[in-house]
Amino acid sequence: MNQIPPDFLVYLFLAPALLLADAVVLALIFFRKPIPAAGKTLAFFLIVSAAYLFCNCLELISNTEKGTLFWARLMYLFFVFVPFLCLQFSLKLTHPGWKIPVYAYILVLIFPVVLLFIIFTGLGIQTVWTEIRFISRGPLLSLSVKHGPLFWAYTVYCYSIIIFSFILFLRNIILFRKVYKDHALWIFTGYLIPFVFSLMYVFKIIPGVVKDYTPAGYVISGVILFFGIYNKNLWKIMPIARNTIVEYMNEGTLVVNANQVIVDVNPAAMSILDIDETFVGQSLDKIPIIYELMGQSDERKNTSDIYLKKGDETRYYTLDFSLLYSFSTVIGTLIILKDVTETRHLMEKITRLAFTDELTGVSNRRQFMVSAEQLFSLSKRYKYKMALAIFDLDNFKAINDTYGHQAGDAVLQYLADIVMERIRSGDVFGRFGGDEFALVMPETSLEGALFLCESIRSISSTRPFYYSPEHVNLGVTFSIGIAELRENETALTQLFSRADKALYLAKQEGRNRIISG
Repeated sequence: MNQIPPDFLVYLFLAPALLLADAVVLALIFFRKPIPAAGKTLAFFLIVSAAYLFCNCLELISNTEKGTLFWARLMYLFFVFVPFLCLQFSLKLTHPGWKIPVYAYILVLIFPVVLLFIIFTGLGIQTVWTEIRFISRGPLLSLSVKHGPLFWAYTVYCYSIIIFSFILFLRNIILFRKVYKDHALWIFTGYLIPFVFSLMYVFKIIPGVVKDYTPAGYVISGVILFFGIYNKNLWKIMPIARNTIVEYMNEGTLVVNANQVIVDVNPAAMSILDIDETFVGQSLDKIPIIYELMGQSDERKNTSDIYLKKGDETRYYTLDFSLLYSFSTVIGTLIILKDVTETRHLMEKITRLAFTDELTGVSNRRQFMVSAEQLFSLSKRYKYKMALAIFDLDNFKAINDTYGHQAGDAVLQYLADIVMERIRSGDVFGRFGGDEFALVMPETSLEGALFLCESIRSISSTRPFYYSPEHVNLGVTFSIGIAELRENETALTQLFSRADKALYLAKQEGRNRIISG
């Protein structure tokens, strides 16, 4: 009587232990909430792998040819999707915000669907199995097949996806930071085991071992990937969204976790802060100038300014702090350092060369246009936002005609004072001519410009202005037209034209209002 081969016995004893381990890992994934997208995909990977292994065991212990063939076919229902889930896991882990296009799903799944159709209908089955035999191995009935061309093509397909999945993970996670290279052994082992088991079976590498251990290999792979990533806290906070844009961007970028430990830093930040990769994994207090600005989460500003000495030169930077969330839980902070030295020097130069309007003390048309052109060029060069507002006094001619030009001059000074009280140090405000003024707001969106200008307009509408010697309230108001710089605009005159048209509409619609164009 035939005996059960040793490799079959090992497989039958190993399978229940692996299925139990699979169940425990699934429980651990679903126990901790919220579950990251990569965690959900890994859970599906484990479920499908377990079903694949379970069907393979039932195929082995079935004692009828019909039952053995049934479980062998059902096994393919899960087997064909394991490589796809392996690829999806790598994509979710390395590009969590990327939505995979529908056509990409279709392209990847065409081959598995065609293979399933052939397996379950029997049409063209010779392309998958050219010969089917049932071999008794003691009380077990083993299915032995000779593989056809479609099987070999699908084998290449599977190997390609697994190799690509590992390379994708390696390129986007491990290679960018030496500190993460200890994770490579876990990940490499996880991807390697089913690959090796499949090679052993397909090419009969080990004499005497005829059992296909690939189903067990996928379950082992899922468990190893879980412990390699979850226990190392790799999917909680790590450089999962980095790419060459982040690596080579001019702005310095740091990522710190919730415990203010540096988990990532790009080359630009290393150069700015005079640090190296050894700072990854260290506490942020190793960089005191940023650590002090971080402060407590409820006190920290979204933006701060610093300056750093670089030899004899002083460089100025703005720091933008953005909290990183996993659902509603803060898991870290993204810090962006933007070099604003050129902007600062430009503004100082503009100030030194400034020409002012004699009556109001603000920039005259000439100075304003020079400053506006400089800011326009700078905004286009660095793709900064910029907004322009044009102010026009309402019924100014009537004030001049009724109370005289001195009253008109007082009103112009009043308007200039109101605006100067509210604008920021980087804004450029000037008298454009007559009763018309203009304001350039660099690094300001249309929403920000509307907010600022509305605060200016509301002051004039609610604050009385008494003109001496008559001591009469002139009820000064003004209309404002606003435009935001567009990407396709190549000249400052285009921005002025849209703001001027918006001002004209504000006048037409009743004055004392703001219109954007």
